[in-house]
Amino acid sequence: MTELSPGRILASRFELRRLLGRGGMGQVWLAVDSELGEQVAVKVLEPALATDEAMLALLRHECRQARRLVHPNIVRVYDFHSDGEIAFISMEFVEGGELGQFRDDSPEQILSKIVPLTSALAYAHARGIVHRDLKPSNVLIDREGLPRLVDFGVAGLLRGASGIRVTGGGSPLSMSPQQRAGLPPSPADDAFALGVLIYELITGFPPTVEIGGPPPQPMRSRKNYSVPRRLQTAVSRLVAAEAASRPSDMEVIGRELEAALDELRNRTMPPEVEVVSSSGESDEIVPVARDSSPAEGQALSADEKQGLPRLVWAAFAVLTALLLAVVFVLPDYVERQRSGEHVAVPDAEPSTDAEEMERLATLKDKADETAERFEMLVQELLSRGVEEWGAADFRDARALFDTGRKAYDSVQFETASDAWARATAMLESLEGRRRELLQAALERGTEALGAGRRAAAETEFGAALVLEPGNAVAEKGLGRAENIERVYELYSQGLRLEEDGELQQARERFREVAMLDPEFEGPEEAIARVDTAIVNRRYTTAMSEGYAALSDGRFDSAIAAFERAAGIRPQASEPAEGIARAREEKRIAAIANARLEAETLERREEWREAASVYRSILADDASVAFAQSGSRRASARADLDARLQGFLDNPQRMFSEQVQAAARDALAEAAAVSEPGPRLRRQMATTEKILADAIRPVRVTLESDNLTEIVLYKVGRLGTFDRFQLELRPGTYTVVGTRKGFRDVRQQFTVRPGESAGPFMVRCEEPI
Repeated sequence: MTELSPGRILASRFELRRLLGRGGMGQVWLAVDSELGEQVAVKVLEPALATDEAMLALLRHECRQARRLVHPNIVRVYDFHSDGEIAFISMEFVEGGELGQFRDDSPEQILSKIVPLTSALAYAHARGIVHRDLKPSNVLIDREGLPRLVDFGVAGLLRGASGIRVTGGGSPLSMSPQQRAGLPPSPADDAFALGVLIYELITGFPPTVEIGGPPPQPMRSRKNYSVPRRLQTAVSRLVAAEAASRPSDMEVIGRELEAALDELRNRTMPPEVEVVSSSGESDEIVPVARDSSPAEGQALSADEKQGLPRLVWAAFAVLTALLLAVVFVLPDYVERQRSGEHVAVPDAEPSTDAEEMERLATLKDKADETAERFEMLVQELLSRGVEEWGAADFRDARALFDTGRKAYDSVQFETASDAWARATAMLESLEGRRRELLQAALERGTEALGAGRRAAAETEFGAALVLEPGNAVAEKGLGRAENIERVYELYSQGLRLEEDGELQQARERFREVAMLDPEFEGPEEAIARVDTAIVNRRYTTAMSEGYAALSDGRFDSAIAAFERAAGIRPQASEPAEGIARAREEKRIAAIANARLEAETLERREEWREAASVYRSILADDASVAFAQSGSRRASARADLDARLQGFLDNPQRMFSEQVQAAARDALAEAAAVSEPGPRLRRQMATTEKILADAIRPVRVTLESDNLTEIVLYKVGRLGTFDRFQLELRPGTYTVVGTRKGFRDVRQQFTVRPGESAGPFMVRCEEPI
């Protein structure tokens, strides 16, 4: 391939900026279209494609096919260009990554990127176009996270060992058994490739599928994500070896995958922690390992369900005992300390030193402050239902506080302060966890509202109100939950109507949703989207009609359709391009028709009319080479035709030697014509005969009275005679007779070719 580098200009229009990638067909560059001032991607084809005329014609056809696809999940193909030894395709530039970067994500995240592709494929299949090369690198992810299919049509042009050939397209790992067998492409091939795409992104490797072989192993996420049965079943159907066993209707496939995605989205589980003893001497909070918790979406066992009430009651009993101790024991102990009552200190010798006493007082005050903070948190957490969501941690914190109180009673204030600080930290952790649980409950409640699940929303918002009584979001959520099923039903109807293309009805449903639940997210965006889709449909319909008319050669209809599209989207550039293209193709078609007319007139040897047609072409475009040469050729032949026909229409003119010379010149010019037509050959033959007759002498007889002196103009003096014969060339002659004493006589006679003339009597008879 010719060396490409940033800054190079292709087709006097596209400035290369940076290399985006390389592939089997060539290189892909980011470029700037100087005419439109926009970034585009250009696929510069490998040399074998750029020099093979048949292949270029096929590529142009494929580009025309791909250019028909206007869909939000399909990368637009603009045009095919040729610049000397370089041929390339310009297309929409999508800034972002590709689908392969999501291989390590969850099935839910992967499927959310796959489902929109079914709409794009259904749109293409409805227009008779099969992608033929569906793989991660051909699915781009734009900056908004939307998937965009690329390489429609041209993906099926591959280079084989024996040169350029057209195949069913596709990459070996994603090709269906029918594609590998060389059968014509069909929507079932895209269905197979879609299943392979999902399988590979989840498992990390593509399935092995052969006709007559065993089915692929069920999908197992390499990141240990759960893969629900609905998704397993959907993918198994897509990668069936026999094409007849696969669903090929992409709308049906899209609904199946959407259902699997909904199932994945609805499987949630709150985080859990457990207080365990890390040693025999102290307790600490240790996160519960995920492996010890039920798997995502897995129900608790019967034993676990039976154990939960016992655990809750045990925690409640412990908390009650601790509360009583705090209320009745702790104040008494503090009072004893303040009154100076002696307390034994088993782990230190009593000290009467003033500094030591000051130190103990400081430690006691610190411990007291920590105890007050602990009690405040206890009351706050009890008011927020800690026994329902954090009983184990709360129990362990209270137990640790009791351990500190024993140290306090033994005047081990530092040990007590440390224990109470750790117990307080445990409660603060619980408070943090409460906020997390509150946020999670609010999020799950909001998600349930968004999914139209009333019971789940009421449960989650109820739990949120336990965690924080009076929470405004939870109270509002409970209020919205009353209507959410109807809201979701209407919203779902709107989405289905939108998907089915019933845009006006969809808009009405979305407006009902907005009125019934102003807080419901989606209707305003959906209404705007539907309004845009209505405009887009009108625009797309007008553009499609324009291109269809253009394809059929109905240029005026095409221009009218493009002008209608321009009225719908005044800022869009495509209608103006369509109008310009229609006018140009109309002009080219008119020139082609005129050329055909001129060539027909030439074959009929109607040279003057042919020259007129060529001149009309040049009046529109003086640079048309065939019209220039045709005009010169037809004008020359028209002049020759007129001259020869003049000899035929007035053969008597041939009596003139000047005319005879002109006839000889015309005949010589006609003889130089390489392929004379019947008319020219007839004109030449007739002219030659007239010329031959005009120069062949004819016998002429003159009579007189032997007294009159005879002079024949152009011949000479004949003297006197009774009868005189001579040979003259055809023409008109004048004879004069003179006789002394008589009036002269003058007489004209015409000698015609091939006829004897005379006798002509010439004598002077009138005396003077």
